[in-house]
Amino acid sequence: MSTTHPFHISVKELVEFCCREGDLILGFRQAPSAQEGIRGHRHVQKQRPEGYQPEVTVQHTCHQNSIELSISGRIDGVFTEDQPVIIEEIKTTLYVIESLPDSMRSLHLAQAKVYAYLYCLEHELEQCQIQMTYFHIEKKTQQNFCEPYTLEVLESFFDSLIQYYLTWLEKLVDYQEQRNQSIQELEFPYGKFRPGQRELAVAVYRTITHQKQLITQAPTGIGKTVSTLFPAVKAIGENQHDIIFYLTAKTLGRALAEDTLADMGQHGLILKSLTLTAKDKICFCKMGEGYSEAECPYTKGYYDRLPAALNEFFCHDHFTRPVIERLAKQHEVCPFEYSLDLALWMDVIIGDYNHVFHPSASLKRFQEDKKYRKTLLIDEAHNLVDRARDMFSASLPKQQVMRLHRITKPHHPLLAKPLNRINRDFLTLKKACLDQEEGIQQWEKDCYFCILQPDMEFSLLAFCGAFEQWLLEESSASLEVKDKDELMDFYFQARQFLRICEMYDDHFVTLIQFFPEYNKQEMEITLYCLDPSQQLQGTYKLSHGSIFFSATLLPFSYYIRVLGIEEEPNQLTLPSPFPPANFGVFVSRYIKATYAQRAHYYDEIADLILSVTQCHPGNYLICFPSYQFLKAVKELVESRNRTATIIEQTTEMDELARREFLKQFSESKHQQGLLGFAIMGGLFGEAIDLPGAQLIGVIVVSVGLPQICLERELIKDYFDGIQWPGFAFAYQYPGMNRVLQTAGRVIRSSSDHGIVVLVDERFAQYRYRQLFPPHWQYTITTAPEQLKEEIQQFWNRH
Repeated sequence: MSTTHPFHISVKELVEFCCREGDLILGFRQAPSAQEGIRGHRHVQKQRPEGYQPEVTVQHTCHQNSIELSISGRIDGVFTEDQPVIIEEIKTTLYVIESLPDSMRSLHLAQAKVYAYLYCLEHELEQCQIQMTYFHIEKKTQQNFCEPYTLEVLESFFDSLIQYYLTWLEKLVDYQEQRNQSIQELEFPYGKFRPGQRELAVAVYRTITHQKQLITQAPTGIGKTVSTLFPAVKAIGENQHDIIFYLTAKTLGRALAEDTLADMGQHGLILKSLTLTAKDKICFCKMGEGYSEAECPYTKGYYDRLPAALNEFFCHDHFTRPVIERLAKQHEVCPFEYSLDLALWMDVIIGDYNHVFHPSASLKRFQEDKKYRKTLLIDEAHNLVDRARDMFSASLPKQQVMRLHRITKPHHPLLAKPLNRINRDFLTLKKACLDQEEGIQQWEKDCYFCILQPDMEFSLLAFCGAFEQWLLEESSASLEVKDKDELMDFYFQARQFLRICEMYDDHFVTLIQFFPEYNKQEMEITLYCLDPSQQLQGTYKLSHGSIFFSATLLPFSYYIRVLGIEEEPNQLTLPSPFPPANFGVFVSRYIKATYAQRAHYYDEIADLILSVTQCHPGNYLICFPSYQFLKAVKELVESRNRTATIIEQTTEMDELARREFLKQFSESKHQQGLLGFAIMGGLFGEAIDLPGAQLIGVIVVSVGLPQICLERELIKDYFDGIQWPGFAFAYQYPGMNRVLQTAGRVIRSSSDHGIVVLVDERFAQYRYRQLFPPHWQYTITTAPEQLKEEIQQFWNRH
């Protein structure tokens, strides 16, 4: 008896897979938002007469060989009293209907035709009418287009779609059977498990099978990537879930995931993986090089060439960035959009946090469809706290609005009018600040905040609609490319602002900043997310399981709260896999590095650095919380140093300069040692690998507290107000995470030996010592002589 392979697809998904044609029209991807669309649908439905049925569910099942395909959807409305009945499909829009491309209107009609066929089939009707209703959100106007159809015509159309889709599914089933067999036969790719790896792998597997959440601290060297990916892949083979999202904040983390999957492939694994790359990095048509995004040749006719490009899915296993770029050029399709279309069929998707958590996430289709049983593997999860705050915040600069108004006013009134309206909204808010209206508080001379959402939605919505309309008109070609690109940039800012407006509640605050030193007209409004936990939870709830892992996730209670992790997740803390004696941790209790006192200790800190590094010459990383602090101490060290090479992280350092900085550590020319001065938690705080003699010590100066600012003070007050430790959440825990990440650069393998020196008396206090990793065996020193003696003894043992 053959196995039945069940699949489900919505009417919208079926039509998009089978019927898209013509150009990729990027502007239309962004609007309207889900909430705007819902409100527009309800507005139209409320105007309909008696006998009108809104939101009518239809469903149908097709069979071919071993495949059982279920198709379902909801018709926006049915006029049941009319003869023949009218099937209504409602589309909300922000622009003039006549300017909609034919390809888009054809897609809308195709969706309505499938709905109509399923309704006629269920109710045994031989004919019906289809009414396309376009509702303009801003103007509250609608246009209707109605045509009659027979069941025979609709059935022919439906059958053509189904046959095309079933052919694809048959090839997919063949692949999945090969995949599952290979997973069942797959052994751990690196032979024996390292200490801690099996424990972590078992915890991940159990979390997936029980649809739970896991938070785990696993020190550097355990091999977190393979210990999470291997059990997650095994779970796919046992039908425990469908898709793995491996999410990380760093390019190095994505590369490690790619290498791990490739190694599994060397051991017989057959699996499809995709690495997503940010749009501005992978797109072939760079802005400002003679044409704008809307004129990109890789978007022209994109959907006409997409079917052939999608068939490459069956010819490759790992769709890394080079593979995507090669195939996209071969088929002349946009590489970013091609990645998104391929993503629907992948087993593993490797990408940035943004691809899943951001309000405008490019993978929203996974979030909205519960048929995808997806597991989130969140690498270096400590980074998600600040990244999430950024994702769920939005800013608008007044100066940009004024500049764009001046550009568009002479020849583009369609845009100039809403831009002028936005500028008036800014002025209204500025007056409210200066008049100290109720609810608005002043933090310092030119900075205000309030818990009230600014009333700008109507103006921004009008601009977005006007801009999308303008993009389709010939007049848009009269602007210079740089001006058109700036308008596009502001459009995306406005859309993000509108999305955050929809979320705005007591987890947010509004910041109003004036910049009189640059321009008396300049001001900026920011909707700032104090607590992203609620927004993150929405993503977790749509996921099969979520695994959070990092070398620095202490205390668990802090990360569970700010990341919105369930109240009782699975928890796992693993010891270091390396001999404790190989790692020396020393606290210098005799130096004060607070902001108020550090200047009095510059000489002592410089002497400490020279003493430590001369005890055992080699390569050292010396980290400070700020450039000012770094420069002051570095100058003293340089004046007293006679042997070691000194290099410094600069404010202008780009990726190339960063690589050159790190290259210095791997070269053997520094016979008397290398001292690299850097900023704590910055470019060199994590995601660097300097094993063996490349790095034998790290000196961390101060407990790394973030600089006092309005945002941090508001976070502190917010958590204090809900009975959580505000200072710890806003300053202490983020600061210590930077310290621990920096310290984690020293020991990278079982043969490494190295030291960490923590320079600040606060490190000796219990509230900071309790955040040290359990495997640290530290020594607190009270004088320079004691510190030097302890470090000499450490190196004498090795």
